[in-house]
Amino acid sequence: MDGQTRCGAGVAWSWTYLAFAVWLFTSRQLQDDVACAEKYGQEKWAEYQEKVPYRIIPGIY
Repeated sequence: MDGQTRCGAGVAWSWTYLAFAVWLFTSRQLQDDVACAEKYGQEKWAEYQEKVPYRIIPGIY
């Protein structure tokens, strides 16, 4: 196996880790939305979401 083939496989694994991390944070955030809406009530949770528009990364999502 030459250097390019091994390097290409390594890059693919890097993207796999990134995809897993994004999935993990996004699924956790969705679960937290449901749990907080139940805990604080839908009205109060909606009020909080209006004040805090970003969920994970400020200015992006």
